[in-house]
Amino acid sequence: MKKFLPFSFAFLILLGISCSTEEPKPTYNLSLSITPAEGGKVTVSPQSPKYQEGEVITLTPEPNENWVFDSWGIDLSGIEKSKTLIMNSDKNVEAKFKRKATLTSLNCNSATNIGTITSGVSIQGDVKIVIPYSGALGGTHNGQSVTSTGVTGLTATLPAGTFAIGSGNLTYFITGTPSTAGTASFAINIGEQNCVITILVSAVQVVTLIVEVKSPKTGRIWMDRNLGASRAATNRYDEASFGDLYQWGRGADGHQLRNSTTTTIASNQDQPGNSSFIISTSSSIGWRVPRNNNLWQGANGINNPCPAGFRIPTEQEWQEEFWGQSTTGCINMGSVTAFQSFLKLPTAGSRNWSNGVVGSPEDGGYWTSESSMTGNHSSRVVRFSSFSICHPFSFINQANGYCVRCIKN
Repeated sequence: MKKFLPFSFAFLILLGISCSTEEPKPTYNLSLSITPAEGGKVTVSPQSPKYQEGEVITLTPEPNENWVFDSWGIDLSGIEKSKTLIMNSDKNVEAKFKRKATLTSLNCNSATNIGTITSGVSIQGDVKIVIPYSGALGGTHNGQSVTSTGVTGLTATLPAGTFAIGSGNLTYFITGTPSTAGTASFAINIGEQNCVITILVSAVQVVTLIVEVKSPKTGRIWMDRNLGASRAATNRYDEASFGDLYQWGRGADGHQLRNSTTTTIASNQDQPGNSSFIISTSSSIGWRVPRNNNLWQGANGINNPCPAGFRIPTEQEWQEEFWGQSTTGCINMGSVTAFQSFLKLPTAGSRNWSNGVVGSPEDGGYWTSESSMTGNHSSRVVRFSSFSICHPFSFINQANGYCVRCIKN
């Protein structure tokens, strides 16, 4: 006996229609982490507890105040602010944030220079500039490398690092070989702040040999040559014995060299930060404004240019060696007598306060440590010349350049 399929089922078979159902697409999870947690958040679009295979989603970081987005991690990479992701498996995404690398103040005027730089000499030691800052948020920075202007040949390098939260210091390391003496300038741009730092480049200077000579009158010990001289004088016009011409109160910063550059910009600091001879616009105004009459007193004087254990002699010490207390106000010594003394003082000339010109070696002068207590910027000088044997202990503008002979402390 034949059996027949029900009409309805047989009809569907004839039409080629299957009764089977299509399987659903797989779904995947998105795990999202924020590093650090306080840095911000990420918006996901579309947002869903699960995503179908092949679905494309967009992730957008939203940093909190004083934070910035840094990069993606784990199953995403890059630094794009908006990133798409195809969901073809479970995904684990990290959003990394970092604090803003900004400052509210970069204090170049308070920078500290450490180490010395000499014209034409490659920097071998640890020379650096330390710049204080404030208002930092603790962000990281990539550092920077800045080449010098003014005096060229130098580079200031700040390694990459992290700002403190609040106040701190940045240390720039100086390398290279300076082209000349003078001032090297560096344009700093870090933490959304800009300023210029400067560093003094000293001229190549003669290191004065210390040879002691004893006074036959007072027993005091003096150096036998002027600062900057290569030898004691062999005659009163011996150029090798002339030495340098210092402005009163300044250290050996290069200004004292007879061929140093000049500038009309007065200094408001004890160390001007340059190697230029500072000329003045007035006979009553020195190289430093306001004046400081306490720069050359004693072996520990602020800018004492003499070697360790030596200092600038006082007016009285000069007087006691040669002339005593003159009742006429004259120093009864010409250039011949000066050279014939135990100090063999050469007639080494001087440098003018108003134009920086070095005068004829027909006259000479040596600074004392004494200064005027009046408003004038003047200090005492022992003077003598080939033309006269009567010279007072003159008060001379501190912007003049005169010789220095050191006495043992």
